[in-house]
Amino acid sequence: ALDRAMVNGLRASNQFEGLESAPATCEIETAENGVISMDDFLGTLNSLHPTYQTNAVWVMSKELFNDVAMRKDAIGNYYMLRQLNVVTNKPEYSLFGAKIYINDAVKAPTSGNKACFLVDFTNSHAGMIKKAVELRHISGDTKNALRGSHTLVIDMYADVCIKNEDAMRTIKVKAE
Repeated sequence: ALDRAMVNGLRASNQFEGLESAPATCEIETAENGVISMDDFLGTLNSLHPTYQTNAVWVMSKELFNDVAMRKDAIGNYYMLRQLNVVTNKPEYSLFGAKIYINDAVKAPTSGNKACFLVDFTNSHAGMIKKAVELRHISGDTKNALRGSHTLVIDMYADVCIKNEDAMRTIKVKAE
C-alpha cells in the first residue's frame, strides 16, 4: 500500500504526494509519439542536477523494464546492467549508473502517461509517521479459528510530501 501511494498519491486527493504529483516542470516529454527511446532516458538523467544523480533511482513498470532490458547499443551491448548484490545475494539492475526499481503502480509506457520516474528520494520527498505503528494480533475470531490461522494487522498513519522538485524527473510519453 505504501509503494502504491508513493507512486499514485495525489495532493488534490489528500493522499501522499507521490511521483504522479510531480509538477509539470519535472516532466520530460519523449521525442517520439508513444515511444520511450534510450535518448529519452539519457536526456532525463542529464536534466537532473549532478548532485542528485548520485542517489537517483529509476522507478518503472515491469512492462517498461522488460522492454529496456532487451535493448542493445550499436555494437550489441545491453544498456541495462545486471549485478549481484554481495550483501543480499540478489540481482540489482541499473541504467546509465542509476538503480532500477520495478513498481506495479507505475503506468504502462503508452501515449500521454507518466511512464518512468528518476528520483533521489532522500532529497525529493519528506515524510512523517503521525501516530505510532500499532501491531494487532487477531486469532480469536471465527474465520481464523476455522482455518487454524492468525492475522497480523499493522496500523500506521503517515504522510509524505514533495519537498524538492529539483531532485525528481518524470518521463511523459508524447501523445499521438
